[in-house]
Amino acid sequence: MVSGRRRRWNDGPMRSGIALSAVVTAGLLLASCANGTVGSGTAGTGSATPAASASTPTAPSTTPTTDASITPTPTPPPLLPGSGTGAYGYVAAGPTCPVERPDQPCPPRPVSGTITARTTVGTTVATTHSDANGRYALDLSPGTYTLVVDTGSMFPRCPDTPVTVKPGSAIRADISCDTGIR
Repeated sequence: MVSGRRRRWNDGPMRSGIALSAVVTAGLLLASCANGTVGSGTAGTGSATPAASASTPTAPSTTPTTDASITPTPTPPPLLPGSGTGAYGYVAAGPTCPVERPDQPCPPRPVSGTITARTTVGTTVATTHSDANGRYALDLSPGTYTLVVDTGSMFPRCPDTPVTVKPGSAIRADISCDTGIR
């Protein structure tokens, strides 16, 4: 060591290792956005907003895009309960990228999981699985329920969603899960 000069933590091999670590981490995050996988991160909260009751779904929507060269992906119509009475909707997780840019949108991704309907005392009355598009439908008798999503892993985290099913109708309850990406 040269006299009069103190060695600092960011001199030499340690500094190179930290820089390499930062580059690898950034690359992994970008790769997870590019291939549509959901990464890990710190816990957050999700939100679910039951939409107005409807017995007939609206026309299929498309994923918004700002780049004319990207073809929008059509969203299939929601599933409906076979009996006509119950709950239905989509389960999706976001954010899917740490940063979203106008030319590279990162829309929420569908979530495959088990959706369970529980009564106010916690009794399970119906269970189903969301499909590859995140759609689900549950046949339920009129009453008040809590929908619980189990994805089989820590992330995404999906909030418990209260729904009230009225006689002769189906209520749409889309569930927004949190990926933990910040």
